[in-house]
Amino acid sequence: MLGKYHFKFCVANLIKLLAIFLSIETTYSQTSSFFTKAYNSNETNASQTNLCAAQSFNGDLLFANIRGLLTFNGKSWKLNQAKDLENNLIKFSFVYPVSNEKIYAGSTNDIGYWQAQNEGYKFVSLLKKQERKKEFNIITQIIEFKGLVFFMSFQKIFVTNGKKLLKIIETEKNNQFAYLYIIQNKLYVSKFGSIELWNEDKQDFISTITHQFGEINSGRGAVSILLHHYNNQLFSLFFKQGLWAKSDTGQFNKVPFPENVETVFKEGVRRAQMYDPHTILFSTPTKMYLFNIATKKLTKVFQSSSLIFNFYVDKNKNIWLTNNENIIHIEVSLAFKYYLKGMDVRWAISNKDGVFLGGVGKKEHLYWLKPTQELVPLGFNKPVNVLCTLGQDKLLVGTTSEIFLVDYLNNNKITKVYTTSGLYRVNADFQNFIYISFRGKTKIMKLINNQLREVGEIEYNNDNTALSILRKKDELWLGFNESGVIRYELKKQKPIKFEYKERYSTSNGDFKGTDTESNIILNEGKIIVYNRSGVYEFNDQTRKFTKIDIYGISPTKKGYTYLLAFGKDKFYATGRSNRLTSFGVAQKKEERYEWNSTPFLRLPSLEMRGLMSHHDKLYAATSKGLFIFDPQKIKDYSFHFPARINAAVDTNQITQDTTIAYNARQLTFNYSIPFFEAPEKLQYSYKLLGFNNEWSAWSTETKKEYTNLREGQYTFLVRAKNVYDVVSKESSFQFTVSPPWYRTGWAYAGYVLTGLLFLWGAIRINSYRLRKQKQRLEAEVARQTHEILEQKEEISQQAEELKTSNEKLAELSSFRESLSHMLVHDAKQPLTPLINFEHIQVRRAAKQVLSMLENILEVQKFESNEVVITPEAVVMGDLIDSVINQIKDLADEKLINIKNRIPLQAVIRADASYISRVFTNLLGNAIKYIPANSTVQLEAEEMPQDKQLKIWIKDNGLGIPDAHKTSIFEKFGRIDKKDQRSTGLGLAFCKLAVEAHEGEIGVLTISETQALGQSGAWFYFTLPLISNEAQATQNGQTEVTNQQNLVNQEFTEQDRVLIKSYIPQLSEIDFYDAGKIMILLQNRDWVGSSALEAWIERIPFTDDETHYQQMLKVFE
Repeated sequence: MLGKYHFKFCVANLIKLLAIFLSIETTYSQTSSFFTKAYNSNETNASQTNLCAAQSFNGDLLFANIRGLLTFNGKSWKLNQAKDLENNLIKFSFVYPVSNEKIYAGSTNDIGYWQAQNEGYKFVSLLKKQERKKEFNIITQIIEFKGLVFFMSFQKIFVTNGKKLLKIIETEKNNQFAYLYIIQNKLYVSKFGSIELWNEDKQDFISTITHQFGEINSGRGAVSILLHHYNNQLFSLFFKQGLWAKSDTGQFNKVPFPENVETVFKEGVRRAQMYDPHTILFSTPTKMYLFNIATKKLTKVFQSSSLIFNFYVDKNKNIWLTNNENIIHIEVSLAFKYYLKGMDVRWAISNKDGVFLGGVGKKEHLYWLKPTQELVPLGFNKPVNVLCTLGQDKLLVGTTSEIFLVDYLNNNKITKVYTTSGLYRVNADFQNFIYISFRGKTKIMKLINNQLREVGEIEYNNDNTALSILRKKDELWLGFNESGVIRYELKKQKPIKFEYKERYSTSNGDFKGTDTESNIILNEGKIIVYNRSGVYEFNDQTRKFTKIDIYGISPTKKGYTYLLAFGKDKFYATGRSNRLTSFGVAQKKEERYEWNSTPFLRLPSLEMRGLMSHHDKLYAATSKGLFIFDPQKIKDYSFHFPARINAAVDTNQITQDTTIAYNARQLTFNYSIPFFEAPEKLQYSYKLLGFNNEWSAWSTETKKEYTNLREGQYTFLVRAKNVYDVVSKESSFQFTVSPPWYRTGWAYAGYVLTGLLFLWGAIRINSYRLRKQKQRLEAEVARQTHEILEQKEEISQQAEELKTSNEKLAELSSFRESLSHMLVHDAKQPLTPLINFEHIQVRRAAKQVLSMLENILEVQKFESNEVVITPEAVVMGDLIDSVINQIKDLADEKLINIKNRIPLQAVIRADASYISRVFTNLLGNAIKYIPANSTVQLEAEEMPQDKQLKIWIKDNGLGIPDAHKTSIFEKFGRIDKKDQRSTGLGLAFCKLAVEAHEGEIGVLTISETQALGQSGAWFYFTLPLISNEAQATQNGQTEVTNQQNLVNQEFTEQDRVLIKSYIPQLSEIDFYDAGKIMILLQNRDWVGSSALEAWIERIPFTDDETHYQQMLKVFE
């Protein structure tokens, strides 16, 4: 009976071997609802036949390729080859990694291991030469158990200790070995008709279970391929027999499953393993399935027309499958399934019978996805532009100009029910009223005798189109492409009519931002509106919308709710494109929604067409197909292996902690990380400690080169970021760059020794030179000592003469000062009568001479420290009156207007005589250097913090150049050295006098006054302030003028007679010709009143024609 099993098994193995070694070509096609990536021989640069897959301890994928060991790190493929004794390539059939350095491998006539070497592997055989010449069955499995390594073929098991062959266990040809398994620290081998247990004492397998019962021996196969404990039961999965359980009583019982599961088992289970504690992953000849024992749910993982050789589940819980065409990566760990690949799916709707999909496909455009995940085409051969359900079991499917009724339960019967143009949306309500959206209107239809009949119409702005239509009880809501939403209320049933009630828009304050592309959905009985500005919930009591805040949206992608679908305590949202806008789920946590886009980052770039939530799963209709997201599926997005760094100096590989020669031309780092989900989107960032401590920008580049590194210790760090924006741990590579020979320790020691020898030689030479120099110096000292003695006597004589000269100079200086005091004092006496002389010009000249003499005298006193300041309380009003009286004649002569704005009741502490001189000097200078008929202003400002009064004397003359801001206060300081109108001592006296009162004096130059929009020279000085009670009012201010308007002067009749004959002559002379005016008026033999004489003195000095004519008109 077992012979039957053996015959069929041998036939299957024969087909397999023919496919392997003769490379039989078959028509290849494959399907999977998961994300898959196929690698063919053109990409791997190896044979297309790979019999086994595994994963190394550093994360690389390993494949037993019939041309050698094939490795893949997510970036590049590499084939490691080995040859037998006859120099032929060894065809490997199985690999089993046990460390980063060692991978056990078996072929048709050899067993051994691959040893890591540089960047590749070298094969080491465990058999002696004569043993390798013997042919045996292909190695189908390798397993390590308690220090032993078992290599199994169909008829032999080679037992080794990892270094050499210990024993060969053989079996009968009709009872071949099938599978090795370790269960609860016991090693089992499955054979035809029995299961055997490894006995450590006997170093052999002992039969424990036989298949001598029931249907197992019915001739349909008896290969046990899976053993595992579940609910205290031992399970066996038999070829074409399904799953059997061995209870504690020792009885085998077949576990019943639904018919669809049993049908799959009858295809013939070839390989199986536990995917997780509840799920079996198994393959039939051309298909692969996941089967949950607890829920009895069967999921097809993969299907192709090629024979499946083997599969492997990597650390990310994804599957690597090999067949006689490709290596296929199947991402079953993702929460996504993928249907209708390549089809532009524009619509996804659902009802109790499943999900219906419409769009633009290659042939079919309308599909029905049943609850069993079976995808059924409905035979609709036109691109689907609109789609909605009607009633319980029908569909309305439309193009841009036609609408069809699809009865999918009645042999997919398709009936055209309406013809039009420009239709945009179709929707049906709970009363089976059908709403068709056009630009500017929405028609209300009813299906009557398999034809749509119009029963009503809603009109609106021609620029608007209803994007969504929702009926809630007696309310009809329309969302528009241009602006906001409108709510209508049912007016009457027959004929049906809706009445406009209210528009909700941004302009009305209902939304916060752009309200274009507004859509409406119903969630748990509540109206939800979403548009470009966000998601809003309608409150039936307040009749207002409230924005739903979403927290955690990435700043790199803007949130834009073009599409929305609600699930339980969450909603999904995306923009038109997941590449430009964030696509994710907002999960409700307490009173707010938190955004999570991580699972959706794995999706390719898509144009989003529609979102729908059905049975708590998200259905995303896109330009590239349908994506189904299961939020209940838990996914690990992290890295399970660190990044690997390979370094090379020039073209030579180096290892960690290597010391590199200084003259190495180039240091190159190549780095990668074994992460196989969208590996093309892996990004890396690096930094070289000791060179640059800043991380580089993220990039897909996997190589970094450095040149001309200085000596020192360095650490190269690299980290990776996967498609989910998860960042790996840092990987490091340490190395040292040795210094050049001339910066080594030995070189520095040589430098020190050479320096010491040079120093010793220099000291010896210098000592000799110093001795010689000492001798010369001693002779020179003796000579110069003699000269010094001679010069000493000469210097003594000169010192005596200098002392006599200094005494004479002191006497002369004292005499000069006494003479100056005497001259100034004696000069004052003859000036006294001149000062009081009646003629104004004489008085003015006498006062000027007296002022110069007093300045000379006072400056000398200050320099000799002979001045004694006697401060007392001085009322500014008295001081100003005194000063004005002193300079009145000078001001009158040039018709100068002196305006005083200094508070007259202000009291300062000062020596009145000195401060009065400061005022007269500054005012005299102002009058002297400004044009006639100008104004001089006296102002003051209180400085409360310093308790001082700052006094300003401002004129509108030419001003002080910037270069003379300080020099004019120096002794004999003048702007123009040729100007003989000044001795240069007046301002020097002012500076000494003000500073003697602990004040300061200064001036604003031309540029400084111009910056204030003014002109002229602005002098200021500060004095100690006692009180300023009158500052707040203007009562204490006065204006002193020279009464330049002479209309009010009291001329006598005699004056008018005397001057009358001169008026016509004066009218003929220009106002600026002062010489002619003065000559005319001097040639008179009479003297008028004091008013007339003052008029005669002033008129030659008028400033303009107007003033000149006014003075002449006084006598008209």
